[in-house]
Amino acid sequence: MLNVLVIGFGKMGMLHTSIVNTVGNIKSITIVETNSIVRKYLKNVCPHFIVVKDYNSIDLKKIDCAIISTPTYSHYDIIKDLINYNINLFVEKPLVSQYDQIQDLLSFRIEDKIIMVGNCFRFSDSFELAQNIIKKEKNTILNFEASFYSSDVLKQNNGWRYKNVNLGQGVILDLGIHVIDIVRHIFGDPIIIKSSLKSIYSNDIDDEFNCILKYENFNGKISCSWSVPGIRKPDLAIKIVCIDKKIIIDEEQITFFTKDNKVISKHYSNHMKKSVEYDLAGSMYTKQFLEFQNAILNNGSYRNNIFEAEKNHKIINEIINKSK
Repeated sequence: MLNVLVIGFGKMGMLHTSIVNTVGNIKSITIVETNSIVRKYLKNVCPHFIVVKDYNSIDLKKIDCAIISTPTYSHYDIIKDLINYNINLFVEKPLVSQYDQIQDLLSFRIEDKIIMVGNCFRFSDSFELAQNIIKKEKNTILNFEASFYSSDVLKQNNGWRYKNVNLGQGVILDLGIHVIDIVRHIFGDPIIIKSSLKSIYSNDIDDEFNCILKYENFNGKISCSWSVPGIRKPDLAIKIVCIDKKIIIDEEQITFFTKDNKVISKHYSNHMKKSVEYDLAGSMYTKQFLEFQNAILNNGSYRNNIFEAEKNHKIINEIINKSK
């Protein structure tokens, strides 16, 4: 059984804690939260949790694993602290805010440590199936376009995500890292041909980016923006043009079309679902945690390790540099 530390009780911290508390093989849960109102609420509503302001106030040698769900700019320092205690880490994406920070972390002895990053779309039922489909179709692909759009930023927003490029780097480290990761997962590592970044509403960060990718036998494109009006739910999709068909993949379904856009077949994600005991905001979050837990307790394999994160950040670095 695991002694779990959750650092940061915002939106994602709440989600992860709920999953851990419900399906985890757990001995104890300690929550670190700097907001005094949230701490008081947690102590009243969840008396079985240990709630503290600072993780240095507890005995970290007794912690088996930690979930880091604080603002991105804080990840690097927290990871460096906890690595010294041999604590297994699950870090919300992105792992860090700067590429050179990953390079520094890789200089530590991390071979025997589990460091998993929350690129959750690899656990999406439709995108898991898509990887197998693309393996079969790879020799027939002509081109593809991967996109991720939301309406999160339709004015100048306040907060660490929107003010300083060194704190979060805008849309490319928010929505962008998801689509970059899933493109790499399905098609492999690309060569960046050209890219562009654009601020629409924000002053210090980019709200949109586009890039052209080159593979051995086909090209691809990524389009990403959090400033598209009218989108109720963030929409990640991949459109693939093959010699004899078209394929569109999103979170809800996989659709096959003829070359002239007639539907051949549809496969809905609710028919693909691998059942999980607890489904909160999508089964991919529970599947993600169970893989992390299995890696700790049973030495199981796990996706989204620090080496995969390094490849994602390297591509982000190339996109930024190519846009200049």
